[in-house]
Amino acid sequence: EDFRRLASTLQSDISVENALDIQLVLAAHAPNNMNGNPYSMGLAYWVEYCLGEILDKEYQCSDWEKRPLSAEQKKYACLDAVAPYR
Repeated sequence: EDFRRLASTLQSDISVENALDIQLVLAAHAPNNMNGNPYSMGLAYWVEYCLGEILDKEYQCSDWEKRPLSAEQKKYACLDAVAPYR
C-alpha cells in the first residue's frame, strides 16, 4: 500500500522486490475486530496492541526540517521505525 502511494506521489514506477507487508503478518495474529480487512488497522493501532505504546500521529506531519527535533518527534520516529521489527 505504501509503495503504491509513493509511486503515485512521485508519478513514477517503483519496483519492489522481497518486501514484506507487515500488516498482513500482523493480521494473522489479529483480534477478531478487523472485519477481514488487515488494512483497517493502521500502524498506530498495532504499536499500541503489540508494544503497549501510543504512536501519536500528530507528529507524522510535523515540521521534520526544523532542528532540533522535539522529544515527541524523536519518540514518534523511534516507534515508527522499531514497530515492524518487534
